[in-house]
Amino acid sequence: MPIIEWNDAMSVGVKIIDREHQYLASLVNDLSDALEAGTGHAVLGERLDNIVDFAHFHFNHEETLFSKTAYPQADFHRREHARLSAQIKDIQERYRKNPSDEILDEVFFFVKKLFMDHAVGLDLGYVSYIREAGFK
Repeated sequence: MPIIEWNDAMSVGVKIIDREHQYLASLVNDLSDALEAGTGHAVLGERLDNIVDFAHFHFNHEETLFSKTAYPQADFHRREHARLSAQIKDIQERYRKNPSDEILDEVFFFVKKLFMDHAVGLDLGYVSYIREAGFK
């Protein structure tokens, strides 16, 4: 059962970004399902690679949009992207060295928090600037 169900309140109003955020929600739900089924360790290495790759892609995509808008918090948002990227890469490295239940739980909570705080929290701040620049 999904723990994050996409709804209109989560939308930033830019279709491609919304699809990316929906994919992030699916990563959270997939990891939750694996934990619930007791197969978290079996899939976590691959899921971590997917999360790291997705975060890099998504953050770059957002930053490209920022460069085409007058978004005043772009520098702060970029720093937040760098902080989050470093954090998930650190988790990934620690998991590769020592795949423990503690790190498994940390990954799940990190990705869930990334979705809730960043994708449907901080990202909502750029909606009006992206729309004003003509992105839909």
